[in-house]
Amino acid sequence: SAEAAALSGRAEAEAAQRGVRRHRSGERRPEAGKTPPVAQKDRPARTTSKEPHPRTPFPTFSHELEALSALAQTHLETGRADDSMRAFRRVLDVKRSSDGPQDPGTLRATVRLGNAVLAAGRVEEAESLYRSALCSQEKVLAPGHEDTLVTLGNLAMALRAANRLSEAEAVTRRELAGWEALQRSPEVAAATASLSETLRVGGHLAEAEELARRAVSMASAHGLDRRHLVTRAATAALAGALRSVGRRAEAESMYRRAWALEEELLGPRHPRTMGLGMNLANTLSDLGRHEEAEALLRRTAELCEQVLGAAHLETAACLANWSSTLRAQGRHVDAEPICRRALACKKQALGPRHPSTLASVNNLANLLAGLGQYVEALKLTKQVADEYAQVLGYDHPRTCSARGNLSILEGLLAVPAIASDTEVPKPSSSFAIASPRPAG
Repeated sequence: SAEAAALSGRAEAEAAQRGVRRHRSGERRPEAGKTPPVAQKDRPARTTSKEPHPRTPFPTFSHELEALSALAQTHLETGRADDSMRAFRRVLDVKRSSDGPQDPGTLRATVRLGNAVLAAGRVEEAESLYRSALCSQEKVLAPGHEDTLVTLGNLAMALRAANRLSEAEAVTRRELAGWEALQRSPEVAAATASLSETLRVGGHLAEAEELARRAVSMASAHGLDRRHLVTRAATAALAGALRSVGRRAEAESMYRRAWALEEELLGPRHPRTMGLGMNLANTLSDLGRHEEAEALLRRTAELCEQVLGAAHLETAACLANWSSTLRAQGRHVDAEPICRRALACKKQALGPRHPSTLASVNNLANLLAGLGQYVEALKLTKQVADEYAQVLGYDHPRTCSARGNLSILEGLLAVPAIASDTEVPKPSSSFAIASPRPAG
């Protein structure tokens, strides 16, 4: 989705900022092929031929550490989140050991690891890393320091991925105010686009569209061309806002151009490209072009499973949307195994009792009811109603909706013909349980 698509862009910008500061620090680097001199008092004692030199599994000089960090960032930007995590963990281990846990460089390494973890779909772990770094940055640096603001932006993305939209909105507004105070126009545009995304997902459509247009305008006013990360993020935010307010033909055109550009710049297997492909497919489905949407969702789902794995939220979202598109064509039997795969992804990524996982169980129950499989649908709906009551509360709207669906199924099974399976109604897509909402 746009959340996952925006991640690598913010990571690139954050990495670029780090690179600028290293260059301006005046730090001397060794010439190619030479190692930096070691002070006599730090020089290791000579060893005999029978005593091998001690070896360390970690890089010891700053240029080696920078090279490993750059490699980790390259892995992240090319969609190899697991490789990126391993490399960033090594960098963080060295920084903690050599510079201490409160050093600004160590805190930046913590945030970079959080970026890789979030790209891998491990939302809770990413949030923990961001909050840990943020707490120290506010004390060691300042609440308005650029490192602190970068961390705030990444934390907001993790919160949005966890569907904690009010928290994400508050954090993004704080980030935006900080960049405005620093008069950093590209970062202001990026934060504005991020805020637009959060508001759109939360249903505040008019403000979301206004902010997205403002972000696009700011990017243009400061000479950022269409290939710039900020321009691409703002364009995607505006396309999402237009789709949400019903201007789907305009949204399709914007999504198609954005998707083609990401494929040109990053390749078809990059998370940003896959996220925009899924959003384009959802827009095509909105327009009633289900066969086009299905073909694109099938391709994107296969790429997500190959690149991100079966336990990633982006994979789950793409599978759920594919299943929904099949159902829209009346192909309930074909949709069932895809819907079950989406549920399995959610269980792996979030656990069986997470509200988002329960929503996927709800979707499967809806599909089974449409197929006339009322007994299994009843069992799943009862599970959803019970779990929602424990997790969200008895009076929560989702709990109330699940109880209503349960009553409908119990009423259907009270009919003798249905209970004895002597007559199964034709599949219907009008059953009361809500269909999955397309991501993006």
